[in-house]
Amino acid sequence: MNDPIDEAEQEALVKYLNRCLEGDKHLPQLPLPPGGPAVFEAATPGVLLAKFVACVDPEALDARALNRPDESGKLSEEKALQNHTLCNNAAVAMGCGVRGLEPEQMRNAPEHKQPVLGLVWNPFRSRALTPTQTQTRTLTLASTRTAAPTRTPALTPALTPTLIPTPPRCSASYGT
Repeated sequence: MNDPIDEAEQEALVKYLNRCLEGDKHLPQLPLPPGGPAVFEAATPGVLLAKFVACVDPEALDARALNRPDESGKLSEEKALQNHTLCNNAAVAMGCGVRGLEPEQMRNAPEHKQPVLGLVWNPFRSRALTPTQTQTRTLTLASTRTAAPTRTPALTPALTPTLIPTPPRCSASYGT
């Protein structure tokens, strides 16, 4: 899987990843530079992408289950593979898995750039296409008014606002 990647796409996804995980005490390498191999090198131990998946959908992956590097910053091959397996399974459970991606490939992220970026893109896309709470609340409140019967106007495509998703901020601290 050595397909060429779009540098602009990589930069946008890495910026989103940085924003989502900013301040995470288990990821001291953040913020990652948007271009170059830094995101792929940081993905190799399996903590970065798994934390991102847990941030997007905390019910899909409990970040406390992740193996963390020791004081020297090293993580054994076996523990890294366990992290990648947890991440891959959680992404599949969310409906955001990358077809044909194996945890062993994620362990060697610099050689499998497309699937690694896919694990950032798919949850981003899923979040972007999910209706926002504010919109749901507004429509619910408008339909439950009891004072005077009013007709809620239908939104036409020209009047429908375009929503750009705000990246989640994971303020909860998981594990130690």
